[in-house]
Amino acid sequence: MALALPLVLMSLALCAQERHPRFRSGVGLVEVYVSVSDADGAPVLGLNIEEFEIFEEDRLQEVSVFSTGEMPLAVAVGVDRSFSMAGGALGMAKRATSAFLRSLQPDDRSLVLSVG
Repeated sequence: MALALPLVLMSLALCAQERHPRFRSGVGLVEVYVSVSDADGAPVLGLNIEEFEIFEEDRLQEVSVFSTGEMPLAVAVGVDRSFSMAGGALGMAKRATSAFLRSLQPDDRSLVLSVG
């Protein structure tokens, strides 16, 4: 009995460890999408990787992947419909949202949320 008790306790400890696996995570790559326009709002095309700098907490980050071209967007727009937006402010928010949605391309996806 004295020899069996340590074996049982050790088995219980191993089973407890297996029920609570450890999870570790990290980030190897962060995607950053950029649109560049000139002072008149026209798109600036033909930029190269050397013309971009990415900073995180004031530290320059390496740009490891770079590609150009048109890519569809997936956007969500929240429209504040609370009492503080009553009257003209809500009308302006609705017009701005409509103008933004009309500017999207056919392959873009959008979601409009009413926030109150």
